[in-house]
Amino acid sequence: MLLKSNGRTSIIGSINGFIPNDSDGGHAASRFAVEGYTDSLAMELASTGVHVGIVEPGGYKSKIRDKYVAQALTGEREKDFVIDDETRKSMIDYAASNEAMKDPLEVAQAVLHPDVQ
Repeated sequence: MLLKSNGRTSIIGSINGFIPNDSDGGHAASRFAVEGYTDSLAMELASTGVHVGIVEPGGYKSKIRDKYVAQALTGEREKDFVIDDETRKSMIDYAASNEAMKDPLEVAQAVLHPDVQ
């Protein structure tokens, strides 16, 4: 369908695909892989008229953060996992920071309207 319509595909990457941080090397490595995959796919499809794009957002609100913190604080994820007071406070602060982040609808708009910035 993409080939027949000379359509486009958008891949969701991450700012960590080109700006790693010191706290999550595994995430950065996977995002660099997504960046490389997208570049290769764009080259592969260049002669077909299909446009390949990547959206690389930074920090946006996410239910994943809330779920992660809730599971960690309740022990739902790992029954033998014990959280000390400092880590507990850090996790609560992490969850609270989620509310201050940007609305993920911005990312959706970037996918739907790649030419608008």
